[in-house]
Amino acid sequence: MSVSANYNNGINRHENIVGNLNLEDDSIPSETNSTFAIAGVIAVFIPAAFLLYRRKKQ
Repeated sequence: MSVSANYNNGINRHENIVGNLNLEDDSIPSETNSTFAIAGVIAVFIPAAFLLYRRKKQ
């Protein structure tokens, strides 16, 4: 797999390409993946709920 990034810095265009990325399927056990997923959902939900609460309060 290769990843490329195209971006502008003012009027100058740049491109960075990273090639030969090897991904391993079993690098993290499945139990850990579900734990990370749950933690990620909680980490996004709590700040979002707090921001909505503050907006409603104002």
